[in-house]
Amino acid sequence: MGFDTNMASLPMIIIWPSSDMNVTLSQRSYPQALPPARPPPTQSSSPEPIAPPLARIELQARLHDTQSSLASHVSKVRTLEGVSAEREAIKWEISLPRLLVEGTTGSLKDEGVEDFAGGDDDARNICTLVPHEL
Repeated sequence: MGFDTNMASLPMIIIWPSSDMNVTLSQRSYPQALPPARPPPTQSSSPEPIAPPLARIELQARLHDTQSSLASHVSKVRTLEGVSAEREAIKWEISLPRLLVEGTTGSLKDEGVEDFAGGDDDARNICTLVPHEL
């Protein structure tokens, strides 16, 4: 039981045991400067405050911005991967005929076919026979 306004003017008697097994009595008056003994009623504790603190709102905004930025970067990376794959396919399409031409030219040189490549050249096809002088 706490003190209220009716009891504020009455004297208090405090009893406590001493170390020699006796009881000590003390009479005091209620000081007017002290707050009431009963604490003020507290509000029911809620798990979440009504309005989130400013720092939390700021962190949520940063998180949202970061997520948006990452989503944008992911789409750009996927676009670049597609362009890179298309570029590699074009390089392959261009290099394949080149390899075929180089391979054909190389095989003709290996077989000695280049000697017949100039078949229309009359200088190669005509021989002059000169009788020997004895």
